[in-house]
Amino acid sequence: MRELLNRREEMYTKALELFGLISQLDIATEEMAELIKELSKFKRKEKNLNKIAEEVADVEIMMEQIKQYFDFDKEYMDKVKNKKLNKLLGHIEKAGGSID
Repeated sequence: MRELLNRREEMYTKALELFGLISQLDIATEEMAELIKELSKFKRKEKNLNKIAEEVADVEIMMEQIKQYFDFDKEYMDKVKNKKLNKLLGHIEKAGGSID
C-alpha cells in the first residue's frame, strides 16, 4: 500500500475534477450515514471499533475535500470553531462540569 497522506490535497483536487462537486457531496453524505449506522450499532453493544475508525476516516477525507473546494478562510473557520467550542463549554458547565 502506498503512503499517500502527504498527497491528499492533490488527490482531492483530482477527485473533484474527475467526479464533480455534486458527486463528492453525495459521497460525503453517504459516508456520514455509514458512520451514523456504525455508531448506532456501537450503542447496541456491538464491538465495531475498527469499522467506526474506518468510517471516521472516510468522513474526515470527505470533509477535507469539501473544505478544500470551498476554500474557507482559516481565520473565519477558527472563529466559527471557537464559537462552537464555547457553546460546548456552556453545555459542560451547565451540566456541572468544568475544564481546567
